[in-house]
This record gives sequence, structure tokens and C-alpha cells, in this order.
Amino acid sequence: MNYGPYFLYRAGSNYIDNLGFASLTVWNMKTWKAMTVLPLGEDPPAITSLCFNHNGKILAASAVDGMIHMFDMSAGLQITGWPAHDSSISSILFGPDETSIFSLGSDGKIFEWSLQNQGQILWSRDSS
Repeated sequence: MNYGPYFLYRAGSNYIDNLGFASLTVWNMKTWKAMTVLPLGEDPPAITSLCFNHNGKILAASAVDGMIHMFDMSAGLQITGWPAHDSSISSILFGPDETSIFSLGSDGKIFEWSLQNQGQILWSRDSS
């Protein structure tokens, strides 16, 4: 698998795939070809931020409903997800050793989440 550069596109609410679900399409910007279509489920919230891990095998996505979603790029499926904020998430980023992920909520709260113990907060700050 080629690990970059990528463009991700979430089909709008008017687009529904042949199974009746919205999706997130990952495009290879070198070849201009769709690489993977990730299912988002029925009536998903808007995606606000995306981040690949160092080798492009895991994609983290955050949404307006405060959820973090993790996708396995090889399988093309969501592997886990958890409620991270009470409001929209503005940004997510993998930690330097990729055992955690940081999230910044629109409420000004910053969390570091364990990827080994899903949903466990390792560190937090309120920047508001």
C-alpha cells in the first residue's frame, strides 16, 4: 500500500451507497484513484478531523457528535470508537509513540486518550 498523499471525502447526506449507508472515500492523490471506501453507517454525523498513523494503516476520525472513530485501512472497517467530548471535536492527532491520541473539543477541552485501553483519559486540560 502506498502511504501518501491522500484525500478523504465524506459523501454528503444526499449520497447513500448501495447498502443504504454513507461512506468516507480515501483517494490516492498521485494516481487519482479511490483506494478505500469506509462505511460510516446510517445517518452519520459530520466528520470534523482526520489523522493517519505513521504507516497509514489506521485512520482516526472525529465528528460533531464528540465521537472518535478508528478505522483499519486494510480491512476497510471501523475497528473501534468512543465518546470523547460532550460537543464537536475540532481536531485529533496521534501521540508521538502512537499509543495515544489527542483530541481538542470545541468546548476548549483537550484530552489524551489511551489506544491500549479504549476510552481511558491519560491527560486533560481545559484551554477555555
